[in-house]
Amino acid sequence: MRNLLLTLLLTSGVTNANAGECVNLNSLPSSNIDNERLIIVSESIALCPQEEIILGVRFKLKASNITLDCGGNTFDGTIPSTSEKTSRALDSAAALEDVTIENCVFKNYQKGLLLTPATLGIGGADYTTGLKRFRVKNVAVRDIGVYDANNPLGGEGVIVGAYSQDFLIDSVVVENTRLSGIYLEAYSVRTRVANSSFIHNGFSGSASGREAIAIDASSENVISNNLFKDNKYAAIATYKNCGEAGVTRTMHANDNLIERNTFSYHDNYNGGAAIIIAARQAAALSGCSDDAMPGYGNRYFDYSRHNVIRENAFVNNVASIKVMDSFQTISGNTFHGTSWNDLSDPNVKHKLVYDAVVGNAQLAELGSPVIGVSILDNITRTSTTNVSGKTFVLNHGAAAAFAGNRDQNYHCLPEEKSPGNACAELETLPPPNRCEVAVTKCPAHPRENWLDATYGSNVIQSTCAARARQLWDWCRLDDSDSYSVTTEFFRNNVSLETTTYNGAKR
Repeated sequence: MRNLLLTLLLTSGVTNANAGECVNLNSLPSSNIDNERLIIVSESIALCPQEEIILGVRFKLKASNITLDCGGNTFDGTIPSTSEKTSRALDSAAALEDVTIENCVFKNYQKGLLLTPATLGIGGADYTTGLKRFRVKNVAVRDIGVYDANNPLGGEGVIVGAYSQDFLIDSVVVENTRLSGIYLEAYSVRTRVANSSFIHNGFSGSASGREAIAIDASSENVISNNLFKDNKYAAIATYKNCGEAGVTRTMHANDNLIERNTFSYHDNYNGGAAIIIAARQAAALSGCSDDAMPGYGNRYFDYSRHNVIRENAFVNNVASIKVMDSFQTISGNTFHGTSWNDLSDPNVKHKLVYDAVVGNAQLAELGSPVIGVSILDNITRTSTTNVSGKTFVLNHGAAAAFAGNRDQNYHCLPEEKSPGNACAELETLPPPNRCEVAVTKCPAHPRENWLDATYGSNVIQSTCAARARQLWDWCRLDDSDSYSVTTEFFRNNVSLETTTYNGAKR
C-alpha cells in the first residue's frame, strides 16, 4: 500500500477524497506579491484536481483546526513568464494548532514548507507561539532551492519550526533539496516522521553538503519506517547548533528514536555517515556564541545523548553510523556494506566501508572520551563483503559495550570485530523476521554472482520487498538484462512474501 501511495505521489496522481465538495483554485481570493500568487488559508479547503501544473502559487496558513487538501495537484514554484522561483511553497502564522496539509506536490520553490512563524526567530519564539499538532500527509516536495552559486537561495524541503510540538510527517516524498530535506528546529519536540522517502537531498555544492533530516537541538523525535537513499552528508544528523544568531540552545538533540528505516547509497565519503550523532562535535566554526572547548579557539562542544538506533537496515553506505557523544544505544540493526559504485559517477568506487565508528579526538584530548555506547544484537555482512574488513571501530579511547552481535550466518562476532562481544550459547536460531536475498549475475557487483545472501534481522515485510527494488536499481547500472533479483521475507521460518525483478526493465 505504501509503495502504491508513493508511486501515485511521484506521478502527482493522488485522488482527492472530497472531490464532490472541492473548490476550484481560481475561485479563491489571492494577492500578488512580487509576481507570486499568495493564497491565505483561513478555513478548510479541498481543491479540485486539475490536469495542468499550477505555477507561481504559495499558501499561508492563518487559522487553527483546518485542513488544506491540495487534491493531488502539482504546484510549480516557477513564476509565469520568468525563470524565477517562488520564495516558498507554504508558511504559517504563529500559535496555530491541529492543522493538516495533504495530497500535495510542490516543486521548484526556493523553500518548501515553512511550518514555523515566518516573523519569529528562535529568540522571539516560545511554546506559546510555536505550532502544535500539524499533520503533513501524502505530500511530495522536490527540487527545492536555487542552485546558482551566485544566488544560493534557501533549499530546505520542510522546516519544523522552533518550539513546535507533536508533528506528524507521514507518507511524504522529499527529493533533491539543496539543503536539508527536513529540518527540526531548536526546542521542537516529539515530531514523528514515518513511511516516507528521502532521495538525493543536501547536494548544496559544498564539500560536505547537508543531510536528509537535521535534528538541531530538538528532542524526543521518532524517525521510523522510512527509505533514505543517495543523500549527501548524511541521512540523519543530530546536533546542537552553536549559538547561531547569538541564541544559545539550552535544549540538546537527546532522546531521539531512529527505527526500522532503510539507509542506502549515501554519498558521505567526506566525513559523513548514514546517521551521525553529535555531528558538529569539535567542529571549527565561526560566529558561535557558545563557550569554546578549552584550548581550542574555534572548536565547540556538541550535545546529543540517549538516542536509540534500532532495527534499521544499512545497505551500501560508505559509513553507516558515526557517534561523537556518549550514552547511545545501537541495537538489532542489519549492516550489509560492500564496495559500491558512486551513483552519480560510476567511475568512483568506495571500498572502506564500516558499520559504526565511535569516538572524537578532541573529547579524548580533554579527558572526556565518548563512553556508554551499547552495541547490541546487530547482524553484519560488512566484514565479508568489502576489502576493509571493518565492522565496529572504537577511536580515541571510546568505550562501548558489545553483546549478541553476529555475522550473516548468526555466528557470534570475534573479538577483533566486536571487542568483548558475548553471545548466548543457546541463541542458535535466526531472528523471527529475516529477508533472504538472491541476485544472479548482477553486473555491478564485483563477484557478479551473489546468491542466498541473508539480509536482515528484525526487518519488516515492506523493507524486504523494497530491498529487491533497491538491488535491482543498483544492478542495472549498465542496463544489462541478464540478471534477476529476488527477496523472500520470513517470519519464524515461514515464508510470507517473495518479490522478484528481472533484467534491465521492471
